[in-house]
Amino acid sequence: MPVAGGICVSLGVTDFNPSVRRFHTDRAKRHVEFAASVGAVNMLMVIGEYVWKKEVIPPDEQWGWAVAALREISMHAESLGLEVALDSSPTSGPT
Repeated sequence: MPVAGGICVSLGVTDFNPSVRRFHTDRAKRHVEFAASVGAVNMLMVIGEYVWKKEVIPPDEQWGWAVAALREISMHAESLGLEVALDSSPTSGPT
């Protein structure tokens, strides 16, 4: 059965702790490698809804971490012939 794409839930790429962000970035890159090995052409990255809520951690700082991690993951994916998509719809929002 052909594999069109993969999904990687990587909530920790926006964590305040640098070692947690590194772990999740490296883990996501391994997911990309697996997807490439089974013939996928894209990877959907899910970074969680916490980043969308803009609570506790300043949004600019948290988005900066997300951008840096997703840029690194995307460059790795590109080197393997995959595209990366970002899940950009929070599951819940302000009421």
